[in-house]
Amino acid sequence: MAKKKKIAFSVLSLILIMGLVGGVFAWFYLNESTYVDFGSDIVCEAGKSLEISADGGRTWNAMITQTGFSSETQDITGDGINLYRPTKMDDNNLPLSYEQAVVYNKQTKKGDYVELKLKFRSTSPMDVYLSGESYISPANPTKEGNIFGAFSRDFIAGATRVAFIENGVTKMIWAPNPNYQLTAGNDGMFSFNEFGQPEVYRYTDSNYQVQPYSEEDYANSRFVAGSTEADTAYAKKSARLFSIQPATDDYGYADLTLRIWFEGTDREASHALAGGQVKVKLKFTGIDKSEITADQQQKLDRVTCSNGNLSGLTEGMSSSVDGINWAIYPETPNLSGRSKVFVRYDETASHFASAVKTINIS
Repeated sequence: MAKKKKIAFSVLSLILIMGLVGGVFAWFYLNESTYVDFGSDIVCEAGKSLEISADGGRTWNAMITQTGFSSETQDITGDGINLYRPTKMDDNNLPLSYEQAVVYNKQTKKGDYVELKLKFRSTSPMDVYLSGESYISPANPTKEGNIFGAFSRDFIAGATRVAFIENGVTKMIWAPNPNYQLTAGNDGMFSFNEFGQPEVYRYTDSNYQVQPYSEEDYANSRFVAGSTEADTAYAKKSARLFSIQPATDDYGYADLTLRIWFEGTDREASHALAGGQVKVKLKFTGIDKSEITADQQQKLDRVTCSNGNLSGLTEGMSSSVDGINWAIYPETPNLSGRSKVFVRYDETASHFASAVKTINIS
């Protein structure tokens, strides 16, 4: 059944400070400790119609605050569900073996990543996305004292990842700073460009193999680099993190797990940035509007590719070969040398974007 047109929205923000203090980044020197400091507080602020709980639903508030903490840690890698830390390195300082990364423990004050288990509730139907107002940025971008170059170590923000997990499924991994570019020189020094070229993003899979995120990951928003651009009316690039569908005059509920870590396969996971501190704001937006119509779905189902040409495209659709850049009908991307093309109905003021259709190019 198609959902009603937008009648309500909600915004929630999660703000925290995290940093890597002292030592060196573990991807390079496994035997030395590093530390992560999650500031003085973790603050969640809810907007219209949405409440949040950090204690399993015992208490609900428009805003919750958790005290910050510090932890011994190191940069790790993984897909959000399976996270690993290296245990042995080769001569090029690349991992040869791994063990399971561990979540931060308040009692031992040790751990490799932060995990927040949150519950949401609302009396209004909505689908919830990561707002474009979210950011992970240097706590002090002009801080001095880096022996490796004239830049702040706080740009370690470029290696930060956030996984959004619902019911054991990673809905989205977010890398907020694709244009941070750290470059090593021949003299042991580094240069840093805040507005450099985007990198190829990778992770380590369950077979301990380093894999690039695929075009399908980008097309389906399973991996998002940079701002999601989502607001109170449009989901834009964000994946749908969860849905709330309350019964009449009652609450609807949803659970979401957040995992935050420094990704060792990132080019900013470097000893040149170890000791930096970043600030994090995660803001969620809830939107209620319709899915595409049955007629639109049938038209999308009929789109095909033959002899290197797309057919069946119509008004409101767009297509892409890399999952990042989308050509709006009647424009189409260059299919030469490509094995797949992605097609969807774009989001409008009254309808969400459709699910992405993947077409193999023969």
